[in-house]
Amino acid sequence: MLKTTPFHVRTAPLVLGATWRRWAGHAVASAYDWTHEREYAAVRNAAALFDVSPLHKYQIAGRDAVRLLDRLVTRDVSTAQIGQVLYTPWCDAQGKTIDDGTISRLGERQYRLTAAEPNLRWLQQNAFGMEVEIGEVSDAVGALALQGPLSRAVLDAVAEQPVDGLKYFRVMRNRIAGVEVQISRTGYTGDLGYELWIPAQGAIAVWDALIGRGADYGITPAGIWALDVVRIEAGLVMLEVDYQSSQHAMIESQKSSPYELSLDWAVRLDKSAFNPNNGSGGASGAGADGLGGGLYNGAVNAAVQSSTISGNGSGLGGGIYNSGTVTVTNSTIGGNHGDTGGSGAG
Repeated sequence: MLKTTPFHVRTAPLVLGATWRRWAGHAVASAYDWTHEREYAAVRNAAALFDVSPLHKYQIAGRDAVRLLDRLVTRDVSTAQIGQVLYTPWCDAQGKTIDDGTISRLGERQYRLTAAEPNLRWLQQNAFGMEVEIGEVSDAVGALALQGPLSRAVLDAVAEQPVDGLKYFRVMRNRIAGVEVQISRTGYTGDLGYELWIPAQGAIAVWDALIGRGADYGITPAGIWALDVVRIEAGLVMLEVDYQSSQHAMIESQKSSPYELSLDWAVRLDKSAFNPNNGSGGASGAGADGLGGGLYNGAVNAAVQSSTISGNGSGLGGGIYNSGTVTVTNSTIGGNHGDTGGSGAG
């Protein structure tokens, strides 16, 4: 049986036809109207509101949080400032892309990773020997993407703090309808836009505030069909459309390196050791067969256990998880391996 998102009681009555689709085990609307044209127009001319809650979300915290992330992904996470968001792919030991997503630095030792596919096991395997807590918070955090040229005006009308000063790929704490949220200036549309990260229990209050105040700005709930169109127009890659995860590819030719996906700008070969470790050759010292020789592959089988995390840390992430504890699977195991961060722009 398909799961529903925290916004389902509001979105379901808006679907005029049987235009539901499966996304990460959830039922989401392909379109609310019979076709996607009006929703697409809202993205480009006003403001569209997408329910993107099915994204997989992981809270990564602790002394070795940045070590773990820098071991996994191709960006240099050690350079990220509190409140900064990085887009990044991550690869297997042969330099083939597993998935792509964003990393938000929410506090001194607290990060959120979003992904298209489940990555908890991959995180756990690479966390062996590290002091880090990995929290699966996909169901605890609802997510909305407010996209379009009037999205800033809508947020300024409903949020306690204006978002005018929020820079591209930055995240801030704010409150909407009395609910503490995180707002990042990110999106999947190539237009002005924001993503809102909301405790599931406050999801409906935030949705109602956005729709109510946003009516003056032409806000329109939008489904995945419209999102697919604007994503293609923006030239943004999508898993299982533009590339196959190397973990699920049936044959070698289905796999792609970040260079083959035109994501070479997101690869920092001058940082500390990271996955993969087998590739060589090609442009900039890396090519279709990998990202460069001699890089450390930290994937090993890890002993894991269930634990709890309350998220009372400092920084942007503290408030959104403070309402209670979230049961997580983690691999908090003592160790002191010497990975150190490199340099690079976020």
